[in-house]
Amino acid sequence: MWADEFGGRGVRVNAVRSGPVRTPGTSEMGEEALRTVARATVLDRPAVPEEIAEAVLFLVSSRASYITGAILEARGGELAFG
Repeated sequence: MWADEFGGRGVRVNAVRSGPVRTPGTSEMGEEALRTVARATVLDRPAVPEEIAEAVLFLVSSRASYITGAILEARGGELAFG
């Protein structure tokens, strides 16, 4: 695991696993398809990119200085996919 390999050098390794996100790419799948995927979340909507960015910003901030080897789930309470 990268966190094990790089932790001794002061490098933290984390990931953000997102659910459906409204982006130019997802607009190509069509609004109805995106809504179908989003209905599988507790929040009943796709994320906007800024919401996922906030999760990343948290992980790279000093507030997460003791977090490594983690996967932060920013999935809107995703129920059926993934």
